[in-house]
Amino acid sequence: MNYFGWGVNRTYCDVLEEMRKCYETRNFSSFMGLIEELQTYGNRMEAALGDGNDVQEINEEKHKVKKEYKALVKELEEMIKVIDELKLKKADKERFFAHYDKAKDLTN
Repeated sequence: MNYFGWGVNRTYCDVLEEMRKCYETRNFSSFMGLIEELQTYGNRMEAALGDGNDVQEINEEKHKVKKEYKALVKELEEMIKVIDELKLKKADKERFFAHYDKAKDLTN
């Protein structure tokens, strides 16, 4: 046990050691509290393992979404190129018809 008593740095092994002392002295008055404390530590460890699995699954999902995002960005860039080409064609067409209309006006 550390200097400050039941502090933040109390570990699973500290609790087990205190349980052994209870057994040696045959003083079981605090035994139920120690069992509850061990249960709490065990629950926290299980939760941490579960959180670790969740983090791994989230990372895998993140990589999958990132791939999809990159594919969509590439597709969008290609679409923008096509749109720009169509705008150029439309501008060429408008210039052609503008010249055509001028020539038509001159001949009439």
